[in-house]
Amino acid sequence: MRDVVSLGRTKEAALYFDRVLPDDILAFPAYRNDDDLLSSLVPFASDPELAAKVISNILPDGLDSVTQVIKNTALSAIFLSLCQLDKPGASADSRDWHEKHVDKLLDVADLPKDFVALTVEEQKILLKNTRIALFKALGFSNAPQWIDPKAIGGVDHEVASKNTGVICSIQNLRLVDANALSWEEICEFRADERSRSDLRRLRIFLTENFEGKEERYVQDKLEEVLDEYETVARRWGFKTALNSLSVAFSNDSALASSSTGALALLGGAPLGLAAAASTIFPLGKVSVEIAKNWIDDRHILNSSPIKYLSSLKRLSQQAQAKDE
Repeated sequence: MRDVVSLGRTKEAALYFDRVLPDDILAFPAYRNDDDLLSSLVPFASDPELAAKVISNILPDGLDSVTQVIKNTALSAIFLSLCQLDKPGASADSRDWHEKHVDKLLDVADLPKDFVALTVEEQKILLKNTRIALFKALGFSNAPQWIDPKAIGGVDHEVASKNTGVICSIQNLRLVDANALSWEEICEFRADERSRSDLRRLRIFLTENFEGKEERYVQDKLEEVLDEYETVARRWGFKTALNSLSVAFSNDSALASSSTGALALLGGAPLGLAAAASTIFPLGKVSVEIAKNWIDDRHILNSSPIKYLSSLKRLSQQAQAKDE
């Protein structure tokens, strides 16, 4: 598993995966009033030379990856704008923004001009299908997602019944602070295959199969992975911060994958009971928390049941804050 779709955390994802498709749909509402549309919506687009370098680095396929990322961004922006307009009592600002930018977005997204003649539902279906085809063409149909913690909430929501999953979070980790790194530094790091491999072993641990292994073996493996991670961070002079790394599973996949590294640290406790109680297991310098949480995946197009998160505060606190 070397590919990931990044929703809001592209720098982080680039440290742990070989191929990253930026799909920062969660960030779009913050830019709704910007006149310089694409440079605000597309990561690094305000510097075309840097954009080409970075996107070619994280999507190294010989394809016109820059064009594909910008096209996907335009498709997503149109879709979100339509969703805003479709809400009861849509604001005049939303309508003005849509009318001002839709023609430019249609050109970038390579959609037909008669798109505007379709009903809103027909437009949404066309946008969704076009994005699905783009994901498939780039090889990301079944890739996991690296998502922003804002997509996580409590389970007491009307839409939660279909989206409730199990999240395992390793807390109190010293993780590389990706926001403190420039894209030039990240691209240089990605060129060092050995260092990149050592760093991503922590991410791989979360979903590695430990079926038949004793709890002590799994704990030792985690300590070994953390030591390698810290060694790489020191060698590169990367700033680290106290953080967490989490993996979210759909219910079915979590139950079927209960021997993964993340869940093998339960120490024999039943997964369902541990998750329902938001159980915390101290483990040396770190702690492991298992909880049920709601995952807002209504805008996620690919079908992978696995999602990664970092910077997630304790799951029980996250759910409580969302429900208040």
